[in-house]
Amino acid sequence: MKSSVIAALALVLAGAIAFGSLSAPRPARATILMVNSTDDAFDASPGDGICATMAGLRTLRAAVMEANHFPGADTITLSAGTYTLTDTAAGPLQIFGDLSIVGAGALNTIVDGAGGPEAVFRNGGGALKITGLTIRNAANGIIANGQVSVFDSKLMDNGHGVVTTGNSLTIARTTISGNSAPSNGGGGAGIAIGSGIVTVTDSTLSNNAATGSNSGGAVFAGGGKASFVNVTFSGNTAFRGGAISTDNSSAGSLDLVNVTITSSSAQSGAAISHFNTNKPVRFINTIVANSGSGGNCYLEGSTSLTSLGHNLDSGASCGFAGPGDLNNTNPQLASLADNGGPTQTHALLPGSPAIDAASNLGCPFAD
Repeated sequence: MKSSVIAALALVLAGAIAFGSLSAPRPARATILMVNSTDDAFDASPGDGICATMAGLRTLRAAVMEANHFPGADTITLSAGTYTLTDTAAGPLQIFGDLSIVGAGALNTIVDGAGGPEAVFRNGGGALKITGLTIRNAANGIIANGQVSVFDSKLMDNGHGVVTTGNSLTIARTTISGNSAPSNGGGGAGIAIGSGIVTVTDSTLSNNAATGSNSGGAVFAGGGKASFVNVTFSGNTAFRGGAISTDNSSAGSLDLVNVTITSSSAQSGAAISHFNTNKPVRFINTIVANSGSGGNCYLEGSTSLTSLGHNLDSGASCGFAGPGDLNNTNPQLASLADNGGPTQTHALLPGSPAIDAASNLGCPFAD
């Protein structure tokens, strides 16, 4: 009797599994979603495996909605065109899982916030990787609450280029330009760092402006650890910290390696305004020069900058006193231009005292 009950139960379970009433967890799989429309419209049935609107169009918003329903690292591919978020009531494109969004190059593929949403992209979890896009015209280009990577892209004409409170932000070969943070929007028009590990390489932050009291025209370094390697800061402005401003309470660190900071100004402060004794700020092979009102560096109270050597200050306000440091020295920089790298840079004019003045110790393989 007992054996017959077990056999009957086995048959019931087998039938249930066969007909789908019981099933094993769905394995993670990678989905490639190809967008064929620049319209901004919802997915008709999120989770059905078909990225399509009611009209049968594969839009960017529909692709993001569909990707959110599938486990695994999904990829959305965008061809050349301008993808405008016309449905401002729908808000930002919300990301909840691992997702790569790949455009046809920053000059060709543009995602435009139409001046409306809180952000173009908001990462609420997982790893978001963006490659080959221009992201523009929103209150925030990207809000990074999770892990975010941005490669070969442009963040332009937003309130903030990136706001990060997540675990990591990686930016490489990217231009962050023309972003303007309002007085009630906090600092860091280019990058506003709240927490996490931030790494920026081979990039340029130019002509960003912040008017809030925290300021930091290009970067507001709140909490977290941030490093900038082979980065150009040019023409950024703010109430304080034209290029960079540190928070006055949060811990963390800020490292600048092979960095050029020039033509930045602050109404109250300097190009670099350092307010936090708890946050080490370290420099090597870095130029800080030709700042406007406020000068190159402003150090509040007992704060100081740490020179690891071979830095140049066109004045003497940064207090560089490491090996090979040059103070009161004009670096003789050319104008911001295309010098063959991934972003625009300031070349050294012939005869510049910065030529061959850097140290190979800690120097990146390529400048």
